[in-house]
Amino acid sequence: MPNNIPNSTDYEHPNEPNLVNLHKAMEYTNDGKPAIRVLSNIQGDIIIEGAVTIPGEVTVVTTEDNPLITHTHLHDENDAEYTDSNPFTIDGTVNIGTMPNVTLNQPIAVTDNGGSLTVDGTVSVDNFPATQTVDGTVNIGTLPEVEIKNDTGNPIPVIGTTINPFGNSVVTVDDDTVQHTATNRRKVSNYEITNFNTFQYTKDSLIWDEETTGTASSILDTYEAVVVMSVGSSTGDKIVRQTKRVIPYIPGRENEILMQFYLQAQTAGVRQRAGLFDDEAGIYLEDDGTNYNLVVRKTTSGGLTETRIARANWNNDKLDGTGGSGHTIDLSKFQTMVIEYNWFTGHAEVKFIIDNYSHSVHQFEFNNAVDSVFTNNPFLPVRWELENTGGTAGTHAMSVGSFSTMSESGIVPLGVKNTVSTPLTGINVTDSNTFYPILSIRIRTDRIKGVVLPLEMQVAALDNAPIFYKVFLNPTLTGATTWDSYTDTHIEFNTDATAIDPSDYQITSGYISPTGQGAKISLDAEAAFQIGRENMGTTSEVITIAAASVSSNKDIYASISWIEVR
Repeated sequence: MPNNIPNSTDYEHPNEPNLVNLHKAMEYTNDGKPAIRVLSNIQGDIIIEGAVTIPGEVTVVTTEDNPLITHTHLHDENDAEYTDSNPFTIDGTVNIGTMPNVTLNQPIAVTDNGGSLTVDGTVSVDNFPATQTVDGTVNIGTLPEVEIKNDTGNPIPVIGTTINPFGNSVVTVDDDTVQHTATNRRKVSNYEITNFNTFQYTKDSLIWDEETTGTASSILDTYEAVVVMSVGSSTGDKIVRQTKRVIPYIPGRENEILMQFYLQAQTAGVRQRAGLFDDEAGIYLEDDGTNYNLVVRKTTSGGLTETRIARANWNNDKLDGTGGSGHTIDLSKFQTMVIEYNWFTGHAEVKFIIDNYSHSVHQFEFNNAVDSVFTNNPFLPVRWELENTGGTAGTHAMSVGSFSTMSESGIVPLGVKNTVSTPLTGINVTDSNTFYPILSIRIRTDRIKGVVLPLEMQVAALDNAPIFYKVFLNPTLTGATTWDSYTDTHIEFNTDATAIDPSDYQITSGYISPTGQGAKISLDAEAAFQIGRENMGTTSEVITIAAASVSSNKDIYASISWIEVR
C-alpha cells in the first residue's frame, strides 16, 4: 500500500454543506485499487453521476422526490456533545419565521431575564397545563370568546376580587353596601316606613305596652334616649315591653325590622330577648345567660314549639372573628339588629349593622324544607324581654332604643275597605254643649292580631244643626254593654254607650257647620293610625266618635270606614 495516502481520514467540504471534499479521503482495497469512504454524517445511499477526479469535489444532490436524510451533532467549545445532560443554551433573541401553527404540549416558563421569544404567526395552545406560570406580561389580541376554567383547585387571581360578607371570593361589580331581597333581587326599589319609635321625651305609653313581675321596672334615660329595663335578684323577676301595634305584612313584600339595643354582659341565670314575637309566635335573638341563640317560635295544636339555633351553628358570619367580615360583635355595646323576613317565600334572616353594612349571621329557609309555615302568621309586635331565670343576685339591666319597620316597594293596595254606622235614626244628644259617644269600634278578640287602619268618617245632625266632634283613643265609656261583630271583618262596634270622659286622649276634633253636613272627614294616613292592642296583646284599643250640639235633643248620625290588611 502506498505510504503517501492515509489509511482512514474523514473529510467534509469546508464551504459548501452539500459538497464532499474527497481530497485525501481514499483508501486502497486489497487488490491495490482505490476505494472512497465518505463520512459526513449523511445517512443513506449517495449516487455519484459522471466521472470522478481525485483529488476533486463531488456534488451531492437532494430532491423532494429523493430526499437525503441527514442529522447533525453539535459540540460545545470543550468538544462535548450537546445532550439532555448538557443542554443547549441560547443567549439573545431567536427569531422564528412564519409558522402557520405552533402547538405547545408541555409547560413553557417565560421570564424577563432570559431574553424574549418573538413569534410571527399563529400560536395554538392545546391542553395547556393548569400549572403553567407566566412571569411577565402576556398580550392577547381580540378574542371572540374566552372561557376561564379551573378544576384542579388552584386559585385563579382576578384583579378586582374581594371577600363578600359570607367569606367567599367574588369579583367586585358594585359597592359593598348593596343588598338583596329574599327572592335574590337587588334592592333598588323604594321602601316605606310602616312603624317606628324613638324615646325622645317619654317611654311612649301610646306605642308600648309594658308588663312587670316581681321587682322588675323600667326608666327613661333621657341622655341616651333609651329605656333601661331591669330586674332584681329573685327568680321570676321579669319585664316585657311590646308594641301595641303589630307590624303589617303584605305577601311578596320584604319586611325589615331594625332594633337598637345593648344587652347586659352575659350572666348565668339572666335571660335577655329582642325581636319580632309575642307569646305565641315570632323570631328573636336570645341570650340565655350562657349562649346566644336565634329562635323561631310557633304555636301548634300540640302547644308552643321553638326552634333554637345556637351561635356555633349560625350558617353565615357568626361575628366571632372567624367569619368573612373579620368582625367580633360585642353585644354589651350598642348594636342595631335587623330581622328581614318574607313569610310568603319562607325566608327569615338576622343581621347586624357594623361599619354601615348589614352582616348576615343566619338565614332560615323554610320553603322546600318543612311542611308548614315557620310562624303562625306574620302580624307580630316588636318585643323586648328581660328575666331572672336562676335567682342570680344583683340588679340586671338591658337598654332598648329606637326601632323602625320597613317594607319594600312603594304604595300598593293595602287590603279590604269596610264601613260601619249608627242606626239611620241616629244617637240622641240630650244635653246641649255636652259630648256624647256616638259610635265606637275595636278589634274582635278572636282576631286580635288583625291590622285595622281607620280611614275616614262622617258626623252629621239629622236636622243639619251645627255640631262639634271628637275622636277618642281608649276613652272611658259608660254603659257600653253591647258590642256587635260587623259581618266578616276584624271589627266589632258599639252604639249604646251613654257617656264619655271628655278629658281622655283625643286623636282629632272639629266643627261641622250646617252647610258641611255629610262631608267625609279623612283620618290622616301619615299618622300611621292603626288600632293597637292592650294588656300584652290580649285586648283591643277602642276608637270612639263623640259629638256635641249647641242645642239639646239633637239626633246625630255617624259612620267610620277602615282598611283591613289581610
